[in-house]
Amino acid sequence: MYGIAVSLGLVGAFVGKALCQTPLEYPDNGTESTAPGGIYGFETWTALRTYFSSSPNYFTFGPESPKDPKPNEKTGGSGPYPAGIFRDTALPRHTIYAPDTLRKGLKLPVILWGNSLCVAQGTLFQAFLTEIASWGYIVIANGGNGPPPIPTRAPPATPTSCTCKATPTTTTSTSSAKGPGPTPNVLIAQWQYALNLLNSSLTGLVYDGQTSPKMMADSISWVDAGGSYNRFGEVDKDNIVVAGHDCGGLEAYSAAYRDERIKSIVLFNSGLVDRTKDYLLTEFYAPLLYVYGGFWDFSWNSTEADYYSLLPGLRAVKASLPTGHLGTFYDHNGGKYAKLMVSYMNWITKGDNRARSLFLNPDSQLVKDGWSITSKNWNEWIQHAK
Repeated sequence: MYGIAVSLGLVGAFVGKALCQTPLEYPDNGTESTAPGGIYGFETWTALRTYFSSSPNYFTFGPESPKDPKPNEKTGGSGPYPAGIFRDTALPRHTIYAPDTLRKGLKLPVILWGNSLCVAQGTLFQAFLTEIASWGYIVIANGGNGPPPIPTRAPPATPTSCTCKATPTTTTSTSSAKGPGPTPNVLIAQWQYALNLLNSSLTGLVYDGQTSPKMMADSISWVDAGGSYNRFGEVDKDNIVVAGHDCGGLEAYSAAYRDERIKSIVLFNSGLVDRTKDYLLTEFYAPLLYVYGGFWDFSWNSTEADYYSLLPGLRAVKASLPTGHLGTFYDHNGGKYAKLMVSYMNWITKGDNRARSLFLNPDSQLVKDGWSITSKNWNEWIQHAK
């Protein structure tokens, strides 16, 4: 009888504990939360402190970090469609990157971008985003403070011929994504350098507060309403990608939550801060790309955990380059991060199988260029070769 009583007591305690657990909450909408990063973000500073304590690396740098960073570089990009930075009165808290010249018949896939720290500064990554736009994309970044709104342009002209390849070339690198990170005695100096680098991007610009995932929803509404007509060319509404760096990546998560309009989700140096929200990682419909700075990146633990917590069967790619948390955003034309993103967009939104092989071929040029790439669940997803 004593054994039976003990067994029943243990069962009762287990059931009681289960009944007392807080039920999982699944929001109806992913873009209404005002917490930093939205529903995938963090609502308490305790969660943020726990996140930072999980890795000792903070803002360290690796062998692939830019040797001569250019945080304020202004460029039209290296693609076949020189791009610029614009504003639109219908999106007063956004900054738009698009080809300078309208070309009839050119459909522009869309990237919705969230900034590091969820800061409302749309030109924080201007060289990187301009480079992407120059390859035939329109990027709508959260945060304004770019140049004043531009006037409506004339109707699109007949395009000039271009024999450029769809994928930008890469250079060979012998550096490896493996190895120990910087020694502790240089961590503080590198962290301060990184913060100064971010601050230099904001020099002379007015800080416009914090962004939210709803700003990405506003961008989608702008696209659906034809806001680009006679301004930036024809937008490809069937190819909308959400992306962001750091906290902006969590905004991308929130904007993609249960939204079938999203073609893909791209996180740069980002991942869940609050691990109690792991269950929400099963609520995506689109494939994901995770880009991070290897062991040198303080978000690497979160990136790895997120990648392996996704819904079984969901397509995903994980690409690592030893750069630390700031990647190559401030290298010339966005560096290797921009080349990777353009290749991924060419694959996902334009069906370019040459770009596809860069991510799924173990001997691809990206791998030769220093990237460590892992992928899963792509065998069933075959596109027509171009």
